[in-house]
Amino acid sequence: MCGQGEIWQGRPMSLILDHINGVATDNRLENLRIACPNCAATLETHCGKNLRVLGTCTSCGQSFHANHPQQRHCSSRCASWSVANRDAQVVRRRVDRPPYEQLLSEIDELGYGGTGHRYGVSGTAIRKWVRFYERTRDVNEDVQPP
Repeated sequence: MCGQGEIWQGRPMSLILDHINGVATDNRLENLRIACPNCAATLETHCGKNLRVLGTCTSCGQSFHANHPQQRHCSSRCASWSVANRDAQVVRRRVDRPPYEQLLSEIDELGYGGTGHRYGVSGTAIRKWVRFYERTRDVNEDVQPP
């Protein structure tokens, strides 16, 4: 690249074999170039830079650039609302929740505190249950079937 040979300041210097597309396993001759260490440090693929993996979100199906190869979701919202995460959260619950309509009717009848007492939780927990049901309904309305 810069024309520097193997000799630098009278001593032999190691040259670096660079992969033009940044894929270390792509050893085609047209993808390889030899560079001195100074030139190699300025390349866009030096030390694995510019190797963003294009992934597909397992929740919404949208394409995204992954920050690491194991990343499965495009955002933290998709990760928290994925089916696997919701199933894990449901298993960890200590109290079985009533259906949304039944919960609302009990809140109208007994209030948050009374409904919480009926299920062995606090009134704040009942408020959070209602918020969870409302958020889940909003998310399900946002997701369009393919």
